[in-house]
Amino acid sequence: MAEGLVDLVRNAVSKGILMGCGVDDVALLISSLQFADDVLLFGQPKVNNVFTWKAILRSFELMASLKVNFHKSKLAEV
Repeated sequence: MAEGLVDLVRNAVSKGILMGCGVDDVALLISSLQFADDVLLFGQPKVNNVFTWKAILRSFELMASLKVNFHKSKLAEV
C-alpha cells in the first residue's frame, strides 16, 4: 500500500506540482518519510502544496480503500 502513496508523491514532484524540501546545500529533495503506519510529508510552505498533499491523500484513500484520519493530522511550518 505504501508504494502507491510513494508513487503518487514522486509523480507530483516530477511534474513540478509538489515542491519538496531541500537539505542544506546538498542536491537532495525530501517529500515524504514513512515509519510503520505513520507518514511524514514535507514541502515548501505554500498554499498550492497543501492542496496538492490533500489531493494526493484523497487519491490514496480511493486507491487503497483506506481512510486517512485528517483529524489526527497536523500541519506545521518549521
